[in-house]
Amino acid sequence: TFQLELMEYREDLEYFWVDGPGYSVTGQQACVLARDMVDTFRNISMGMDRRGTFYFTHSGTILKLLTFLRINQDDSTLRSDNVMEMMTRSWRTSTMGPFGANVAFVLEKCEEEQGVVWRVGLWVNEVLTIIPGCEEVWCRMEEFLEMFP
Repeated sequence: TFQLELMEYREDLEYFWVDGPGYSVTGQQACVLARDMVDTFRNISMGMDRRGTFYFTHSGTILKLLTFLRINQDDSTLRSDNVMEMMTRSWRTSTMGPFGANVAFVLEKCEEEQGVVWRVGLWVNEVLTIIPGCEEVWCRMEEFLEMFP
């Protein structure tokens, strides 16, 4: 099984530097997608009637978007000389970008005692995922917009 883990690490190492957080500019390429989502959510919260925006892409763009959002980021950088240190890493393309990978943002309108509250949810491969920097899985829109203005 160690040989399989090494093969997986080799694959993760490649994608880490090509589509992941290896270079800061990589995640920044997904800024356009995030900007469109933020603008759409802002417009909906101000009364625009819209049911959804859908993009279809390959795994490289999904990995760039997850990098931009800081999903599955590790404290250490993947390198060829730290395999053993990174065996418990979060950056695993087999779970982040498998065949059929998907990312969904959902804007939820909640009626609460203090009035209407908008919340943002993130699903990565159909699993509700906390957005790094948010206090709860369903992130208050104000908190979300502070991170992604």
